[in-house]
Amino acid sequence: QREKRSATLKAAIARILDGVPRRVARLSEGEEIHAFFASDTLVDRARTQIEQLRELGDAVSADEAAARLQALKEAGLRDARDRADLGSSGNSLSLGKHRFSIERRTLELVLLHDQDGLAIQLAGTDFRQPLPWPEAEQYRAIWAQTLISENEQIYRGEYLAAELFDSWEGGDQALQSALREQPEKLAAEVAERAQQRPAEDYQRGVHDADAA
Repeated sequence: QREKRSATLKAAIARILDGVPRRVARLSEGEEIHAFFASDTLVDRARTQIEQLRELGDAVSADEAAARLQALKEAGLRDARDRADLGSSGNSLSLGKHRFSIERRTLELVLLHDQDGLAIQLAGTDFRQPLPWPEAEQYRAIWAQTLISENEQIYRGEYLAAELFDSWEGGDQALQSALREQPEKLAAEVAERAQQRPAEDYQRGVHDADAA
């Protein structure tokens, strides 16, 4: 039980510390960084959990986590000093007479398609490059399909009905019970199942009603 509790605490501390660099990067002054590490609720929670690790007898892990937290603070302060030395305001950077905008958003690689084929693009930039992918050509007909539950031939309500029918045939007791009772019970069951499948984008009162 002690080992399990220790592992849970270490995982919780790691999750908090993993997010610290991203949050500190938004701060531009050393005073702000000191205040962040002194008063942030998540950082305070991590410190509490580090002490709980010590109480469990896992002093080595507690020391490692405490050292990592201190290292994150020092790294944030160094970064703030470096930005100040370079004349960076957080959104721009001065080099001599020139000032450059700083892009702080996380760069994401996006897969696009058009009549020329597939391409990759860095979101928020003009960088775009064709992506030769012969194996994907056989699926060109569904490149533009945004939902698994609907295409030019199949309506979302039909897809939901087919999925639930498969569940019914597979012995789904809740659906079987609903089918044996009043239509209202079936409609309520289908509506609830539809809401459990957000990726399929069912509109309440429309697709679930049609499926029922």
